[in-house]
Amino acid sequence: MTHELVREILRGADVLIFAYFVALNSSYLVLIAMAGLEFGRHLRRAPFAGADDMFRSPLTLPVSVIVPAYNEGPGIVAAVTAMTALRYPRYEVVVVDDGSSDETFALLRAEFDLVEVPRVVPGEVPYHSEVLSVHVARAHPETLTVVRKTNGGKADALNVGINLARHPLICMVDADSVLDPDALLSVAKPFGDDPLRVAACGGVVRIANGCKVIGGRVVDVRMPRQWLLRIQVVEYLRAFLMGRTGWSRLGGLVVISGAFGLFRRRPGRRDRRHGHRHHRRGRRARGPAAPSPAPAPAGLPSHLRRRAGELERGAVQPGRAGPASGAAGTAASPRSCASTAG
Repeated sequence: MTHELVREILRGADVLIFAYFVALNSSYLVLIAMAGLEFGRHLRRAPFAGADDMFRSPLTLPVSVIVPAYNEGPGIVAAVTAMTALRYPRYEVVVVDDGSSDETFALLRAEFDLVEVPRVVPGEVPYHSEVLSVHVARAHPETLTVVRKTNGGKADALNVGINLARHPLICMVDADSVLDPDALLSVAKPFGDDPLRVAACGGVVRIANGCKVIGGRVVDVRMPRQWLLRIQVVEYLRAFLMGRTGWSRLGGLVVISGAFGLFRRRPGRRDRRHGHRHHRRGRRARGPAAPSPAPAPAGLPSHLRRRAGELERGAVQPGRAGPASGAAGTAASPRSCASTAG
């Protein structure tokens, strides 16, 4: 009798696991099909997208690029140099030094000839750390601002940057990301195409390991040698290029990557609930739009720690989705943890 019961339990478990496997991979297939349709539409429209007209237009919305940095000394100068050379009519770069213990600020001060200015940081978005000083580049004070503050974490650094930003569009970029020269034009275009409904737009995040980067620009795209990194390349392609593009096609994109995302300036938290609020108000989150290569951890322990943190933020702290979020938000919420946590 006991053996029969165990056999029935195992048989039932086999059926459930098989059903889950079929449902999960079928959803991946649907997202790939939706992403393929979106790619085809994008390729057809690319020659007539009007990027040059947008670059020359005085009506293009200006952008504030916020770069939180913590102990980014080895690559901070190249990253900021590349960000100050993006192809966009009017934008500013706000670097927030989040209490770095290395020479991050010293390198920036020496490279860009920073001078301290008496500027008060408003409290429009709450932050908990102490702002030590605000600096601007002597040659281009309207283009580059560097803030020194005590350590409070990435979210706190972003809040300080938002408070100092002067423009209606906020672009959040990791300090170790390498942006395509036309990245801002690509992610800002949906705001001009549909200004009433588009609230956020994200980019494709790729692995930069193995690529040749000179002066903050990717000049030669290559696959990394380590197999763990190659697996991460496939994972990023699945999550960003396929998963999020498919959800965007369905109108169910509820999260924008923190590595590179553009938001319409609005007080509030940048998380999955932010996306659900936009769905409730009839606003849209678009993506992916522009490439943004970023380095990935090469060691297995570092990779596991990174994935554990992403799953904790995506699954343990879920946003509230329900009928008020609309059909797209309700359908996307349970799947986003498994499909787009990366």
